[in-house]
Amino acid sequence: MQLKREERERKEKEEMERRPEPPIGAAESLREANERIEEADAKFQSAVDSTREIKKMKRESAEWDPQIGYGKFREVSEQVKEMNGLRVRTYETRLERAVFLIELAKGLGNASNSSSNSSSSISSSSSRSSTTGGGDDEDSDYVGGINDDAVVANDVGAVGKTLDAFDWVYGKEFVDESNARTVEFMLRASQKKSQNDGLKPEISFEILNVAVAAEALGCINNKDNVIQKHMKRVQKGIDGGLISPNDDAANALLEKIDAFLQEQERQKQ
Repeated sequence: MQLKREERERKEKEEMERRPEPPIGAAESLREANERIEEADAKFQSAVDSTREIKKMKRESAEWDPQIGYGKFREVSEQVKEMNGLRVRTYETRLERAVFLIELAKGLGNASNSSSNSSSSISSSSSRSSTTGGGDDEDSDYVGGINDDAVVANDVGAVGKTLDAFDWVYGKEFVDESNARTVEFMLRASQKKSQNDGLKPEISFEILNVAVAAEALGCINNKDNVIQKHMKRVQKGIDGGLISPNDDAANALLEKIDAFLQEQERQKQ
C-alpha cells in the first residue's frame, strides 16, 4: 500500500510539473472576463472561416482525391488543430468568468441580497458582449444588480483564481481525464448558501452552457441531481430577470439539457 501511494504521489507530482501555465492571469473584473470571451470567440470564428477556406481550396485543387480526403494535406491538419485549440479557449474563458463570479459571490455574501436580487444585465450567450446598467454611467457593467467595478471586486477578494483551482489543464480538450471533472467541481462549489444569491443563476448558466457546448454533460456525476438543481437556479434567474437580456439563450439551454436527461432516462429503461 505504501509503495502504491508513493507511486501515485510521484505521478501526480510529475503531472503537475508538466501542467501548462494559464495563458493569462485571473480576471480582475467582470468586464475583463467578458472581454476575454469576446476575444476568444473572435479568434475561434476567424479560425473556423480560415479552415473552411483552406478546405475549399484543397477540394478545388488538382491534388484533390475524394477517396483520401484532407488526410494528405498537412496544412489542413495544422489548421484544424489550431481551430480546435481556439475552440477550447472559448470554453476556458467562459469557465474563467464563472470562477470570477463564484469568487465574487463568496466575497459579497448575502448581506445586501435585497439589492442584488433586483435586476441584472449580463450578456451570456455564445455571442456575449459587455452590457451596461441604467443611469448615466454607461461604462459600468452590472450583474445581479451589483456594479462591476475592479475596486469593488478587489475589496471582496474576487481576484486571484484561475481554472487551476478546479483542476483544469489549460489547452486540453474538455473531456480530458482532468478537465472532465472541472464542471462538476464548479457546479458544486457554487452551491454554498453563504454565496450571494443574486449571482448564482448566472454562474449556473455559464457553467451549464459550456457543458452543453462541449457535449460534456455526461461527464458530470448526477446521482444527486446536481444538474437539475442548477437548471432550477437558471429558471429562477429567468423568472427573476437575473439573466436578462439572455432569456432566449437560457431557455434554449434548459431545453437542450432536459432533452439530454430524458434520453438518459430512456437508455436506462
